[in-house]
Amino acid sequence: MFPAYLIDLTNPDAVRWTKDIIRKNLIDAGLSGWMADFGEWLPFDAKLHSGVDASLYHNVYPVDWARINREAIREAGKEGQIIFFTRAGYSYSNRYSTMFWEGDQMVSFGMNDGLASAITGLISGGVSGIAFNHSDIGGYTTINNPLKNYHRTRELLLRWAEMSAFTLTFRSHEGNRPDKNYQVYSDEKVKKEFARLGKLHFALKDYLSALADEAHEKGYPVVRATYLHYPKDRNTYDLKHQFLLGEDVLVFPVLENAEVSVIGYLPAGKWENIWTGEIIEGGKSHNAAAPLGKPAAFLKVGGKWSERIRKSVTDAGI
Repeated sequence: MFPAYLIDLTNPDAVRWTKDIIRKNLIDAGLSGWMADFGEWLPFDAKLHSGVDASLYHNVYPVDWARINREAIREAGKEGQIIFFTRAGYSYSNRYSTMFWEGDQMVSFGMNDGLASAITGLISGGVSGIAFNHSDIGGYTTINNPLKNYHRTRELLLRWAEMSAFTLTFRSHEGNRPDKNYQVYSDEKVKKEFARLGKLHFALKDYLSALADEAHEKGYPVVRATYLHYPKDRNTYDLKHQFLLGEDVLVFPVLENAEVSVIGYLPAGKWENIWTGEIIEGGKSHNAAAPLGKPAAFLKVGGKWSERIRKSVTDAGI
């Protein structure tokens, strides 16, 4: 929808030029991270320096784009100090990208391209080797149309933030039409509510750090499909819109407007409601209260991290 140019990443001179831009304009400027966007638009009829057929190189292009970003960081002696995240990828992108995000969801609760789809993407991406992943809080794509408008509401923004508080990265986005969307700075009340959810995410930092280490060592995703830990329970196989954060936290996000409760499935064992302390027997569906600001989240009773997570959330005064 706008004119753009792609760098020929098969050309060594172009690669050096790109790294120089990253070094001068990002690293030397003191940035500790950036969004390494795009990478998926290589035309099939492009003429490449290497002579390789562009239709064959198309899927490799985003892998090389991530590699070049990573190499620029490494050559500057900043590996481990700088993070960048990409939205396009292919096999072995996770070797180079320090983080992924899921692209430009609609500012809606929609199953196919809204909040619900972001959860599906986290789960399916996790079992595909994308251990570190997240989405824009509130979605991105805003549409003005005489037949159907898509504008972010306050409720959508906060429900998305609730979900994101239980992922590795808690990052908002104004969207492509900021003035048409409810923002985290729109009023004092939403600022406080958003800040509270940010504190919830921060209260999980030690747990998230441990999960990141586990992902590095074993490849386990941070956000996990329920069946990964309960493979013998067939009831977990089709759960698209709930997830485990590691092994010890289970989340049922609210995915519909004006809902104050949500139904999810608790696997075998005992689960403690993170807000009320209620202990619920697993192996069945559960209708959980989920007023705005208190997402339905449960700690695995007896989990390795459960006691520490409860204490951290309590100490944060959330």
